[in-house]
Amino acid sequence: MVISDNNKNTAQHQCRTTTTNDQLSLMATKERTKKATTKPSPEEKLCNELIELMEKGKNPWRKEWVSKNDGRHQNLITGNFYHGGNVALLEMYAMARNYEESLWLGGNQGIKAGLTIKKGSKAVYITRPQLNAREIEGKDGKPKLDNDGNPEIAAWTSYKPCPVFHVSCFEGEGLQEMIKKALGEEQARNEEPKRLEDCENAAKAYHKQEKLETLWMGSRACYKPSRDQINMPERRLFDNSEALYATWFHEMVHSTGHESRLKRLKPASFGSSEYAKEELVAELGAFLICHRLQISSNTTNHAAYLNSWISSLRQDPKYLMKALGKATSAVNRILGSEVK
Repeated sequence: MVISDNNKNTAQHQCRTTTTNDQLSLMATKERTKKATTKPSPEEKLCNELIELMEKGKNPWRKEWVSKNDGRHQNLITGNFYHGGNVALLEMYAMARNYEESLWLGGNQGIKAGLTIKKGSKAVYITRPQLNAREIEGKDGKPKLDNDGNPEIAAWTSYKPCPVFHVSCFEGEGLQEMIKKALGEEQARNEEPKRLEDCENAAKAYHKQEKLETLWMGSRACYKPSRDQINMPERRLFDNSEALYATWFHEMVHSTGHESRLKRLKPASFGSSEYAKEELVAELGAFLICHRLQISSNTTNHAAYLNSWISSLRQDPKYLMKALGKATSAVNRILGSEVK
């Protein structure tokens, strides 16, 4: 929970334009045609699955740690682990569709390995980074040169949707051996004392890095932007250590939005759309941190949070990916980048 100390009313400005009846008719025709031909995007489809899950009272970002496959999402063929926001995306799909093993692969990968995709199988969509570059133009329209006379290059990373399938969507000779091999090569999970020690060290390192303070008092967990301070209930009040750290990391994600850090927080009242969106960022961020540190992220959430997320995602399905991007930035601020 983030506590805002400054709720201000904002004025709404409206612009009026004059439009002829013919123009209105043409616009309406175009709108009907667009609606008739537009198909739901992969993100909209995922949002619909998540909304259906949350309407049943389940939180897609809260889960117990599972021992099978160590809970880490992995490509069956390459053995590589998925990172960043893709971990949350795959977890959402797995929970919505009741998938078990955390093993995935691309359709062409499976076919090249001699497997076939079962009829009726549905792909899931993760994001793949793509490096883009272009020459920088000067005021004269010509390429801007550096001190060595070479064109200056602007480079940036964009993310494109990439379809993959869960391992259960495939069939073929040798599939079970491939699964056994992937599960057998999985790294052993750290023992609980080591995992909890890693959580404590990560929290202390972030507090020291950001000159942040947590007060352990009262009965409510929250972050106060005006004081740049986290408030947590006394440690003894938590059911277990993993619930404590999951809650604490949630508040730390809120703290990354402070104006001295990622400048994400805006004044918002409880129950508002802005409040719900920030809570979604903190929820996703806490899940990603818990997953990296190998602890359960399963703590109790009030039903009001689920209802507010349902409302926000219905209004703006595209916000899911935006929230995931913001959550990933927050996690990297707290733990450091996962991929060097």
